Amino acid sequence: MPWWLWVLLGVLALAGETATMALFLLYVGVAAFVAAALSLFNLGVVAQAGVFVALSILLIVLVRPRMLHALGGRVPHRSLTNQGSLVDRVGTVTQAVTADSGMIRLGNAEFWTARANPPVQRIDVGESARIVYVTGLTAYVEPVAAPAALPASGAPLAKDVAREEK
Repeated sequence: MPWWLWVLLGVLALAGETATMALFLLYVGVAAFVAAALSLFNLGVVAQAGVFVALSILLIVLVRPRMLHALGGRVPHRSLTNQGSLVDRVGTVTQAVTADSGMIRLGNAEFWTARANPPVQRIDVGESARIVYVTGLTAYVEPVAAPAALPASGAPLAKDVAREEK
């Protein structure tokens, strides 16, 4: 078999590899180039084909898995959510939050499974809750303190009067 047929097969295999990018046809192309080099030394057609097949199989079976592992490397574990952005957000309790179950809503349509952060026992529906930390897809929350109420008489609080005097 003329050397240029092996080179043509190698080029076609490499062109196919650019389309598939599976690192399969790459090794077929390399084997074809080796067979082309052997044909230049007037090796018989059967020997050329035998070297081509054997080298293709060896490269695919032995080298390809190691190459895929080396190229892929160790992929870092990424969490499903950006949990850091949830901490300190305030949501509304939609299902009573206890140490075992509950649900909060952040914004208009973002719902999270929630658990009460000890020592809190229960946060009722409609109350506001602040996310303390997140584990997996569960937010651990604590109630948001209600603003200080005015005294029953409606008079300003002593701390407000002191602030106004300054």
